[in-house]
Amino acid sequence: MIQTNPYAENFTPIVELADGWLACRVCGVATAPTVQHGQDTITSWGREYRGNSPTLQRQAAQEFETTMTRCTTCEERREQAVAVNIEHPTGRGQYLADAIANTAVERALAVAAVAETDLKLTSARRVRLAIRHLTPEALGLVWESRFAPVAEAEAKEDSGAALPWAHVPEERRAEARRAVASYLRALTERPQPITAPTGGGCYLCGVASVEALPSRASRVWAEARVSPSSLGGTSTAHLSVSVCRTCADAAEAYGAYGQSMMARLVLEAAGISRKLGIENVRLDPPAWGVLDIEPNPTPWAHIDLADLREKFESGRIGR
Repeated sequence: MIQTNPYAENFTPIVELADGWLACRVCGVATAPTVQHGQDTITSWGREYRGNSPTLQRQAAQEFETTMTRCTTCEERREQAVAVNIEHPTGRGQYLADAIANTAVERALAVAAVAETDLKLTSARRVRLAIRHLTPEALGLVWESRFAPVAEAEAKEDSGAALPWAHVPEERRAEARRAVASYLRALTERPQPITAPTGGGCYLCGVASVEALPSRASRVWAEARVSPSSLGGTSTAHLSVSVCRTCADAAEAYGAYGQSMMARLVLEAAGISRKLGIENVRLDPPAWGVLDIEPNPTPWAHIDLADLREKFESGRIGR
């Protein structure tokens, strides 16, 4: 008889399965045949071993399979994940394949379940944030992760959890709660100016700060190694400078920080980069960093973009 009172003196979190019973691949609970939802074969490449046990060393190299199922609650959680992805398809981000996206959301819901939190994924943004903050935490929480890709030394094929998530130790539950707290903070945060880490502004466009969510602050600015002489200056010394993400991505696309990239960015900022005849325009715009001026309130404010646009439209350059 499985003891299901976690406060009982003889409570055992992981129990041996009775004939026909399977462990739920998500929450691990021992599941009777009458409430099993499908069967899945989980392949273990081998088994971790600890210490110098010859038996475990031999087992470590042996591949084996374990049959698992989903309990009713976790099957409902899977169905919820599918429904969420259908309703909010843009929330999946990089997970383009339906199966992968569904698993990502299911794992996020599982982490919330461990943290005893009701996750309301009612928008694409909520889905996106849940995947970002919660899904990675599922590794080590869901039962099947004890078996794949490599099984834990103590993981037995004929075992299951006495209660949903009974196999999860308190420190991992605490990590799940922290992940949920991080998700909830991200839900309520608002964009704010993220200033340049060094130099007072983007070395190229000169903008002093970029609006972004605080949780994304580390992705707003990049460090670059540049030579002022290739960006309108005179010094040939190489400098480590801050550049905004827009300029950094442009430099990566062009392969170098130079005048060709600068000219393209300025023409884009002026709104004429795709105009007929623009290929005839030759520019040598200086980077903000080579000038001794205050940071720009907007990108490229140290260049008269309106004048550039008017000269092109009137045919005084290009054409």
